[in-house]
This record gives sequence, C-alpha cells and structure tokens, in this order.
Amino acid sequence: MTAWNQIVELAVWGMDQQPDRERYCDHNTMFQIRENAERRVRCGPVWESTSPIVPEATRDLAESHASHAQRADFQREFGGLKRQMQIVDLRRLISFQRRLVFRAEKSNRSGPAQLSWRERADFAFPAERKSDHSADLLSDRPPAVVGFCEDNLIFQWRRPALPKLIRIAAGESYETIPGNFRKEHDDEHCNDAR
Repeated sequence: MTAWNQIVELAVWGMDQQPDRERYCDHNTMFQIRENAERRVRCGPVWESTSPIVPEATRDLAESHASHAQRADFQREFGGLKRQMQIVDLRRLISFQRRLVFRAEKSNRSGPAQLSWRERADFAFPAERKSDHSADLLSDRPPAVVGFCEDNLIFQWRRPALPKLIRIAAGESYETIPGNFRKEHDDEHCNDAR
C-alpha cells in the first residue's frame, strides 16, 4: 500500500522545479492560484516591518514554554546566544519556506481555535532536530506566513511519500603499508603468536 504526502505550496513564492507537481497537481487549479498570487504581489501593499511579538501572550505562557527552552538540542543549537521565547502574531511574519509537507492522513490544517496553547507549543517545537538556513534579498512585497491560511494563495496536491533509503555495504580491500610504518608499529599489527 502506497503512503501519500499532502503538499501545501504558497503560490506567492513562484514556481520552482518540482517534477512531482506536474505529475500529480491539477493544472487548472494551479494556474488560477498562480494568477491570484501574482495579482496579490503586484497590487498588495508594500511590506512594513513591525514587531510580531505579542507581549501579553508571552507573559501569560512563559511557564508552559520553559520546558522547551531547557531542551538539550535547543541548548546546543543556540549555545552562547542570548535568546527569549516569544509568542508572535504570524500575520506579521515573512514566510521562510515555500511548501509544507504532511502525511496525507494528518494533512488537515487546524485553525487556531482547535489547538490549545500547549498543543501549539508542542507542534512548534517538535522532537530533537537540526536545521540549516540561507537568506537572499527580498522583494518589497515578500510572501507572508499567513498566506498559508488563504485558500486562494495556496495549492494542495498529493504525491507518494518519498522514504529515505540508506544503504550500508561491507567491503574488503588490501592496502600497501609503507616500510617505515611497518617497522615502527610491527608489534601492534602483527598476528604472529609469540
């Protein structure tokens, strides 16, 4: 039985090379949503950077988030940095990724009223992870995180899950040992019984 992933793409990022999209996505829907996104970029307001921090929510939830701040992987990743946990309003954030990938059976996007603050924190801070990032110069109308909540700016499609396969093979080889190495280390590497 094939496992499927649900892909949610933010169209205002534009279309990158994604061969599976061409195979599994509805082209008419994709075209319409891409036009909506392009119109949004052309006609939308210029981005104004404002602080996304919601101070009152941050104060109210500081205790419940303390356990996440003390995790070993967070300590390693952010070691030596001054940091504070903050609650932010996603409507004020620029989107840093173009697509989200979910297991198809868990692909329903939950609205804010459906999750408690504790469930939101657990979702935001998954099990131990490693992350890399890079940055480019942005336009004056960059994609926003809240765009993922607007059905006319995203398109969704399904593709078979792509499992990661790691192959480990055992091998045998012979190498020539330099003469001076052999004399200096003869006792360590000799299999002769003494």
